[in-house]
Amino acid sequence: MAHDLDPRLLRALVAVADHGGFSAAAAALHLTQPALSRRIAELESALGLQLLERTSRRVALTQAGVEMLARFRGLLAEGDATRERALALSQGRAGILRVGCAPMIMESVVAPLIAKYRKRCPDVDLRLLESGGASAQEAVLSGRLDVAVASPVERRLHARPLFPWCLLAVVARSHPFARARTIDVARLAQQPVLTLPAGFGTRALFDAACETANVRPAIRLEAAAAQTLVAAARASYGIAVVPTVLLMNPRGVKALPLVVSGKSSGRWLAVMWNAKRPQPPFLMAFADLLEEALRDEYPGREYGKVGRVAA
Repeated sequence: MAHDLDPRLLRALVAVADHGGFSAAAAALHLTQPALSRRIAELESALGLQLLERTSRRVALTQAGVEMLARFRGLLAEGDATRERALALSQGRAGILRVGCAPMIMESVVAPLIAKYRKRCPDVDLRLLESGGASAQEAVLSGRLDVAVASPVERRLHARPLFPWCLLAVVARSHPFARARTIDVARLAQQPVLTLPAGFGTRALFDAACETANVRPAIRLEAAAAQTLVAAARASYGIAVVPTVLLMNPRGVKALPLVVSGKSSGRWLAVMWNAKRPQPPFLMAFADLLEEALRDEYPGREYGKVGRVAA
């Protein structure tokens, strides 16, 4: 079978075809002409085919030689690619990187950096999976994911802070609150609230803020898609509570920092991995890129900073 043949024999035929004869081909392969002739003869014998027509004036491929030449080129290219891949894997330049994050973080934080990461680590198969905060971090611990981009809740993971985010109250432009600069959670006591369901970091932070302010808001709508909440707020259905990482269309709405006694309520977003497992260089390259790209420009920067991530 062709794929069982010594690659040196395949390269011999390719060299003769490319250089138009034995003399130039032998020089290119650093062989003597008799040695090159022996390789061609061995190849023909192994295949049971005549691959070259030799005359006193020229060497030409037979019909079988033309067909086999194309196959040999493919086999050699595949072999080269396999060796390069193996080298990249052994050096930690290649592999699979599974990244989990919530949809809104994927849209506003991770997706804009995909092209830069693929340029920096072209041999890495980057796989993005929708997985929110706590579930993504649990998946990293179990080994189902390599990296989570979320607000840290799992202390067994190493967390590298990226940027702060806070809660926003989104209201229709016609809403009386739209004239304010901020909205205190206490003012939501008599307002219909639109929020993410339990299990989301934004909802946990909102519930904590309400508890601090001793407020029990009237939840009119719970939706897993933050854009749905904004759309409902635009229709004057209530006040949407969303994070500053959300990319939203500002048409018809106004987003205001949601505060507790004058202080913004927020956390830090971080990139996290399991430090107890040896990590390849391409994982660290991903974390480095996020940190570099988001140091000065990040979603929600215009709303100001909040306190640091807990150690």
